[in-house]
Amino acid sequence: EDNSCPPHWKNFTDKCYYFSVEKEIFEDAKLFCEDKSSHLVFINTREEQQWIKKQMVGRESHWIGLTDSERENEWKWLDGTSPDYKNWKAGQPDNWGHGHGPGEDCAGLIYAGQWNDFQCEDVNNFICEKDRETVLSSAL
Repeated sequence: EDNSCPPHWKNFTDKCYYFSVEKEIFEDAKLFCEDKSSHLVFINTREEQQWIKKQMVGRESHWIGLTDSERENEWKWLDGTSPDYKNWKAGQPDNWGHGHGPGEDCAGLIYAGQWNDFQCEDVNNFICEKDRETVLSSAL
């Protein structure tokens, strides 16, 4: 199958996805993806969500590109758009502050593929996403 994605990236529809072996805090995961001309994944459809869930092995949590750090309880993708599709775990986001410091402003996937809000300083695996055509054009 010609998926025209870089090595270690997986193809789904017109996008390439990188499922990290690395674990990072949210900001460092974001920078890692940007360094690879990509961004933390934006999950826009149920189909994409199901596919990602199938790729996740084990029970590790993975950062996605969703945060409410600009404005509490206003969850936005890193490009500033609001999610049309959502897959929060029941009772989430709950902004649980653990009794100290800021609440949970960064979103990730937990093992069932559902979304959960985390402290941005938590260390998780992450998923980067980029359009396939950018891969093609950069290969020319």
